[in-house]
Amino acid sequence: MNVNLEELVNKFVLDLTSLLHNNIYNSVSVKIAGQTKTMRLYDNGEKIVAKKKRKVVLCPVRRCKSVAAPVFGMVCKKHKDVPKKVVNEFRRLRKAKAAK
Repeated sequence: MNVNLEELVNKFVLDLTSLLHNNIYNSVSVKIAGQTKTMRLYDNGEKIVAKKKRKVVLCPVRRCKSVAAPVFGMVCKKHKDVPKKVVNEFRRLRKAKAAK
């Protein structure tokens, strides 16, 4: 009876140690991957790739190479006061040129 109890306790300790080791390993992996921002791990160890950056949207006004912002209605800061009709005409011309 005494030997059987000792075997059970040893098995329990080994299982618990293994479980804790895996849990700590996964937690540390998630922290390290979060710092590098190249890869993250879920708790189950599944790898995911970090999100890609958005495409840069340029201002639709002719000859303007500035970045558009949603705050200004998807035009650059310099052209935020241009009437919407004019901006829409620039967009239409740019789309027509790209379609050729």
